[in-house]
Amino acid sequence: MENYFSRGFTSFSEEEKAIEDISHQILKENTQFSLLFFSDKYDAKKLEVYIKKYFGDNVLACSSAGEIAADGYHDNGITGLAFHGEAFRINSFL
Repeated sequence: MENYFSRGFTSFSEEEKAIEDISHQILKENTQFSLLFFSDKYDAKKLEVYIKKYFGDNVLACSSAGEIAADGYHDNGITGLAFHGEAFRINSFL
């Protein structure tokens, strides 16, 4: 059976390392869309550059007061959820 989503969490403090880490946890060849929730401790402008580099265009990212991961509540990190497969399509646009 195909996995339709994956999730992950990272607590790396450096923006590029954190985005690279979460991308390795959740992205697959057939990822259609990703959601990222990040602590306000990160520099949002730096994150924007690295999110574009590792995730491309089909991603929504926003700051959060805390991050909920598979093992519970966290502060000062990034959680992510990616949707995979051909069973659905999600597109982002402005």
